[in-house]
Formats: sequence, structure tokens, C-alpha cells
Amino acid sequence: MKIIKKAIAKLPLKTKLYLREISNFRKPFSIVKTKNILDRKVKETNGLNIKDGLEVWHRSFKKFILSNLNESEVAYDFFENNIELVSQSKFNYDNREVILLCVVKNDLMKLKKMVDHHRGIGVTHFAILDNISTDGTAEWVKDQPDIDLFTNDDKYTTNRREAWINRLIAYYGLNRWYLIVDSDELFVYQQMEEYPIECLIKYCVNHSITRIRGLMVDMYAEDAFYLQNNDEDYLTQCIYFDLNSYKKEERDYIELITGGPRERMFNQNPWLTKYPLCYFSKGDIQSRSHFLFPFNKNKNSECLAALLHYKFLPSDLPKYKMISENSNYYNGSIEYKKYLEVMEHNILSFMYEDSQIYRDSNSLCNIPFMKKMDFSDGE
Repeated sequence: MKIIKKAIAKLPLKTKLYLREISNFRKPFSIVKTKNILDRKVKETNGLNIKDGLEVWHRSFKKFILSNLNESEVAYDFFENNIELVSQSKFNYDNREVILLCVVKNDLMKLKKMVDHHRGIGVTHFAILDNISTDGTAEWVKDQPDIDLFTNDDKYTTNRREAWINRLIAYYGLNRWYLIVDSDELFVYQQMEEYPIECLIKYCVNHSITRIRGLMVDMYAEDAFYLQNNDEDYLTQCIYFDLNSYKKEERDYIELITGGPRERMFNQNPWLTKYPLCYFSKGDIQSRSHFLFPFNKNKNSECLAALLHYKFLPSDLPKYKMISENSNYYNGSIEYKKYLEVMEHNILSFMYEDSQIYRDSNSLCNIPFMKKMDFSDGE
């Protein structure tokens, strides 16, 4: 068995992905059952607002579940869950402008800072899907001139989140760029203070890049921050990040980076590779924020960006308790349950000898795996 695994590991990526698809045929009953469920859900759909047509996405999801049978719920939820457009931006846009997509629930403080940051790098069109927030999120979003507000009142799960993102993409249409972030993430790239996001997209177009790989960088503050009750100024406090605590793991479909402060503090092994900025064309599906389908397209990019990630604020503790109780995140919310074990019984202390201060976007150049860019050849 070890000899076979070693032989497979040396095969080209396309061959390995093909073998993965073929292996599903060993489960003919599961394949037929899954396709039948998908076909039934497509027939039962009513009034889905899909710009490129229902059948385009139906065919794409058929291919998706053949390669990724365990993620079939993403396909089911795409056709089953309805999202409602509540209010629209006051501006007119064309297909050349990137749209930022975000699913949010009761995270208004971070949402405001996230929107402000991305406005600052040139994003002019936002689509926010609010999942029955009770903290005034929907009311605030309605007042923003550059945000389309969608709602869905189904219970959040990781699979549904991906289905909702795909539904937003289906609403606006394929063959355009999308920036997909969470409310606690800020998309950053080298020289962004001088070059807006349209320059980054132009750079990628000139280099035939359709999926920008990013590193999720967990940000943290000095110890005293975690003893206070007011964390509204977290952007000025959480200015530290790990320089060298990351590990690279080769996977068939992504170049996976793990580690960081969550491994040091919580004995976790979080996936830090993400693909936040992507050009979606026919057949592309948001499978997970850590990788997209078709899988062979995930390795066509160096790590050109980062997502500054703001977790573990003092005000996050009640949210983590709810997530743990509901067990509605990946793998029964086991990650958040482990966070609570530490946060409820210890004073958080993220600082270590190689903690670095984030001063500007060029601070990222010191992180391993980050590729340096020269915008002068992308203009």
C-alpha cells in the first residue's frame, strides 16, 4: 500500500484528480443517489435569479459532486436555499468592476471596518448577505450607497455559507472578478497603498492568473488588550503577526499552508491557504474558501496576497460559545470548542520572540511563501 501511495504521489496533478473521480465509481449507488437528489432539487426550484441560466450551474454541480462527493450538500443548498435581495446600491456598475461578497451574522463592528478598508483599496461594489442578525447589521447596510443587501433566514452551516456565496455569484453572473472575504478579514497585497485593486487585477490578467492565492494571517495584540472589555479599537491594537510559524503541506488540489498562532496557542492546525480574489467562469464553484473547483486551477498562482484575520477579541467569546453549542461549523465546531477551552481558563498571550509589527502592506514581504510583485510590468 505504501508503494502504491508513493507512486500516486509522483503522478501529475491532472492524473491524480482523474483517479480521484474514477474512484467514486466504486460507489455507484452513492453517485446515482446523489445525482438523483440534485436533479430533483433542480426541478423543485422556483424563481431562482440566476443570470447565466439554471442549467449552467446544474451541469457544473454535477461535475463538482463527481469529484467531491462528500461536499454534495453545497450543491443541494445552492438550489434549495433562497436568498432575498432587500436593497440595492445606488450606483450603476459594469462587469469590469470587482464585487466584494460577504456573509455575516451579528458582527457589525467588524463589518464596518471591513467595508471601510476595502473602499480604501478601490472596491466600489459590495454584496452583503445577512443571516438574521440582531445587532443592526441589516439597518446599517441599507444606508450604505455602495452595498446590495441580501438576506437568508436559514440556520448557518459551513456548507450553506459556500452555497450562498455561489448563489451571489450566480446572481451577478460569471466571467467577472469577485473578492470573497469574511467580516473579520481584511484583504491586503503589496503596495496597495499606491496601487488600487484594479491594478492587482490587471497584473493578474497580464500574467494569466484567475485565482489569487492568499495567506490568512492571524493578527493579535499585546497581552493587556485581552484583559479589557472594550475592543472597538482592535485595528490599532492587533498589529502583530507571526513571522515564521507556518508550515507547507503539499496536497493534490492546493499548496496548503498551516500553523501560525492558532497552532502555538490552541494546538490547532488551521488551514491558512485561501483564494479570496478570483475570476469566476463557467464551471467554477466555490467549494471552500480554502480551495475552489475545478481543483487543478488552484495551483496556477503564487501567494500574492494576505487576509489579515482578527479573531479572539474579548467580545468574540459569547459568539464562540454559541457556535460551540450549535455545532454548526465545520466538523461540529470542534475548532471553536478548543478555542473556548483555552479562552475561558487562561489569559491569552500570543506574543513570542518572532512576533512582527504590521506597519504597511510591505510588511508581508518577510513572510515565507509570499511572492514579491512588481506592478510596473502589470500596468
